[in-house]
Amino acid sequence: MLAMSLANQSEIPRWIFKNSVKLNLKKLDKPVSHKTLFSALDIALNQDENDAITSIYNFWSNKVWIIKFNSAFNSQDIYNRKININGTNINLEDANKLPDLRRYCTFRFHFLPSNFKCELLKNFFDAFRIDGLRIEDISEENYKDRPLKNGVKRVKISYPKQTENIIKNLSRPANIFGLRCVVSIVGQKP
Repeated sequence: MLAMSLANQSEIPRWIFKNSVKLNLKKLDKPVSHKTLFSALDIALNQDENDAITSIYNFWSNKVWIIKFNSAFNSQDIYNRKININGTNINLEDANKLPDLRRYCTFRFHFLPSNFKCELLKNFFDAFRIDGLRIEDISEENYKDRPLKNGVKRVKISYPKQTENIIKNLSRPANIFGLRCVVSIVGQKP
């Protein structure tokens, strides 16, 4: 059963899907037919899981599908199950999962000494006091053809969308603990 939820009147109305999974096909170049979807489900799900399906339909666009199951089946059992559609692996998701409104990017720190402690890069971001910024990962790069470090440190961060302009401006020459370095964002020109 589909229900509409308005917990707070200022909220945007949201549909609540009971015992359902969502298949988001936005990664694909073009929409798929229901026959393609049925064939992919036959492979990804076992017979009992397939038999528990009560409806399959598009929601919001022809690239978002909702798959509803009978009450005897627990749809949570197949969350994150991979389904292959036209050569692309896509996860079955909780149909009620809110979209991730955070942005992600990876910074590269060039010209720091090899003995520089990666954990100290957290202080670089903390100094800007950006609300909602999270350090997801800190690592060191290796050369592609040898298992040797190339001297570049990488920091993957997540941040609220509204701070995007501030984040983009962090890419520049910088002084970290008195050491001059160049900070760049992966995929962008320094």
